[in-house]
Amino acid sequence: MELAPPLAARPPPPATIHWILPPHGMGNHLDSLPALASAAVGKDFKNYMPHFRPFLSFGLSNHQEHQVCAVAVGVVGDICRALEAEMSPYCPEIVQLLLKNLQEPALNRNVKPPILSCFGDVALAVGGDFEPYLPETMRMLQQAGMTSLDVSNPDLVDYLGQLREGIFEAYTGVLQGLREGKKGTAFQPYLPDAMNLLLRVLRASYERTGRSSPSAHGSVDRHGRAHVFPVVAALCEQDQHIVIVA
Repeated sequence: MELAPPLAARPPPPATIHWILPPHGMGNHLDSLPALASAAVGKDFKNYMPHFRPFLSFGLSNHQEHQVCAVAVGVVGDICRALEAEMSPYCPEIVQLLLKNLQEPALNRNVKPPILSCFGDVALAVGGDFEPYLPETMRMLQQAGMTSLDVSNPDLVDYLGQLREGIFEAYTGVLQGLREGKKGTAFQPYLPDAMNLLLRVLRASYERTGRSSPSAHGSVDRHGRAHVFPVVAALCEQDQHIVIVA
């Protein structure tokens, strides 16, 4: 007699998912997204993903309740690490939602640095399958890297540091994912922009060396320099002719 699969391996019926995540008033069920996604501890989550996808998309599209959107962005990263290459069928919709969020003026700005980092999570998961999304993703990273804010405002300086952190994590994840998928050369056209941003951050950091230590500038230095060097290593692996003079 054939045994039924264990409960953990069975996909939940749609009715169960709808009971856990009501489609209306999602903001009142903020804890539901990570609670359900906590099931993504292994590749068995692929059985749940077709039912979970509409609610994840709803969360990513919820610009008015930015906490919901922020949680949904974090859940994307969790699912990427769980599904790995099996995330590919869901990438077209998810990547487009992430790109749209970056251009949405109504979305709280604090959600945008994690969105940038999330591109790295997606690329690490799907490897070479991320190549079709490179042009738009790299364009967004370039625009984000050109952001200039009032450095006399500590809150804005801290945000700028978080933004750069997200950019660097995205670059690192995208490049590593492409290389693992044997498509590292697809990143070649975007090397100049990546290197220009890295050099700007390094130079600004070194120029501020020796100034009063507990300053607003220190936030950018901590965020910037801590994440520059992993990206430099990844870029140098991609192109061994790179010479950095900061």
